[in-house]
Amino acid sequence: MAEPVVALTRAEVGASAALLLGPLLASHYLELGLTQRLATSAIRAALQLGLLANVILEPLFTASSPAPVLLYVGFMALVAALEVSSRCSYAYPRLLRDALASIVICVVGVFALALQLVLRSAARPWWNPRFVVPIIGMLLGNAVATTIVGLDRVLTELSERRAVVELRLALGASLREAVRPAVRAAFIAGLTPSMNQLAVVGIVSTPGMLTGQILGGASPLAACSYQLALLYLIALTASAALFASTSLALWSVAELGAHRLRDGVLARRAGEGGTDILVSLARALLRAADRAWRCALDRGRGRALVPSEAGEAQQRAAPTAAPCADEHAHATMRARVRRLAQPGGTSAAPPAGASDVPDAPDALAQSASDALPLLDAEAGTPQLALRLFAVEVSRPQSEAERARRATPPPLMSLPARLELAPGDVLAVVGPSGCGKSRLLRALAALDRLRAGDVALGSRDSAGGWSSAERRLSTVSTPRWRSALAFVPQNIPPLSGTPAELLAEVAAFGARATGACAAERPPATDALRARALAIAASVGLTSSHVDSAWNTLSGGERHRAMLALALALKPSVLLLDEPTAACDPEAAARVEAAVLRVVATGVVAVWVTHDARQAARVATVELELVDDGREGEHARDADGDVEHAV
Repeated sequence: MAEPVVALTRAEVGASAALLLGPLLASHYLELGLTQRLATSAIRAALQLGLLANVILEPLFTASSPAPVLLYVGFMALVAALEVSSRCSYAYPRLLRDALASIVICVVGVFALALQLVLRSAARPWWNPRFVVPIIGMLLGNAVATTIVGLDRVLTELSERRAVVELRLALGASLREAVRPAVRAAFIAGLTPSMNQLAVVGIVSTPGMLTGQILGGASPLAACSYQLALLYLIALTASAALFASTSLALWSVAELGAHRLRDGVLARRAGEGGTDILVSLARALLRAADRAWRCALDRGRGRALVPSEAGEAQQRAAPTAAPCADEHAHATMRARVRRLAQPGGTSAAPPAGASDVPDAPDALAQSASDALPLLDAEAGTPQLALRLFAVEVSRPQSEAERARRATPPPLMSLPARLELAPGDVLAVVGPSGCGKSRLLRALAALDRLRAGDVALGSRDSAGGWSSAERRLSTVSTPRWRSALAFVPQNIPPLSGTPAELLAEVAAFGARATGACAAERPPATDALRARALAIAASVGLTSSHVDSAWNTLSGGERHRAMLALALALKPSVLLLDEPTAACDPEAAARVEAAVLRVVATGVVAVWVTHDARQAARVATVELELVDDGREGEHARDADGDVEHAV
């Protein structure tokens, strides 16, 4: 039999508040800096609960229609979305909308299921505020806590460890495969509290609803039944809200079809810990009121903009004056392409200092058919060419251009046609900041081409290009990247070991399910043996391949990444200053190893600042020059093609 509820007096509630003097004094004595925050939070809790009980819940529980209940639930969902969007360390323009959509859809969906399967007999009518308000409140609270932790983890990973994600993408991973570690970590962090609560409930902890019902006079059995059902609903809501919010976030910060991350979408919030929820709500209400007032003025006066709004819009649209030193920042580079004396890279002299480099292992002395083919084996020995058609490389947008949605001029524009035959090494040289690295990123489909196209293929018996030619504009992006191997200038802080990364890359879907057996990487054992042989040729041992990345030096990380890239048997090598962190002996070993692989029919695009290195390794040179003549075409005295790049 239920016992009558015994209400607490104001003196008893005040006595519980007085107990907080202990933590307040401890914070002050230890100089933790939390005294004011703790006191403010305690006062706010009292005011908010008093307002909730006297102003909202008392009238709401006497409502005779669902309208007030639904209005209050909508307000709770809006506040929950504001809390999520304001507590993430990184934000993007549609974060509030995505947070609101994920929370509303998941909470309403789970509550609708609960009404049909769990609360069918208890909640009569379905909008009964004594069921709707507390249950949706608990679902919202737990969904918010889970989403904040998980979504903040994903956005932080995509921003601060973007280079790691893009390295996986460049090695052939789909977007899903590239972000899987970040999403997995987010789900573990977000759902661990719910799983822990399920594990210890009834033994270590007594949840709030169970405690409240027992104190309210309900029987322990009835209270435990409600609490158990609610715990299951909370776990479902938290999982669904986290999945929906991370999916919508990826939709906003990445190009799903192109399998790459967008530029300039994520921005770090100023300060730490996000913005206070009441401050965010007040700002949102003030912005809404301001927009409504301006619209009313606009309609009343019949003008497109009120004067103050016109001034603000003009100020926002006005570009920021650039300093004089940056007046040429938007000048398009000129490209000078010339073929050097060593055709195909096979007659190039060995690099200086390479006389003591060990002989190439058998694994590197294979025939041209061992190069990664893109065509069916019946076409004969594949000789793959890399062809660029009027390629224009995009320039990063400035903040002013992004605000105006303006498209900046191209960073570089390559000749109308540039063909690299199997065995060619294209050395890309030019001053710092001219866009050499962005050219490699564009070839690896990490950045969108502003114009033009790139193709990989071979000639048929009649001398024409095979119909199986693969073009960047038409083939799936992971499949395109599976034919490439990209070694970036700066190796990001990777977890695990080079051997583990090699096994992970070999398991990527685009590599594991190639169009033909020859296009797939070798079996794991053979792949490891090949990587160890190449590592030995560049001065590394098996212990380096099995050591954690963070224990290797900068030069060792570059050489280990190069060994992994060569072991995958790519058709095209994209090398961004691969010897920048190497001593002369290690640089000579790297040059020799790359040239041996190139001799099997691989195309290499090699970015370097060393003119002597370019002369040693290149068969074709692409020089980027900025002389201020934007968009101008010219031809030098020697007949070398110059094109506005």
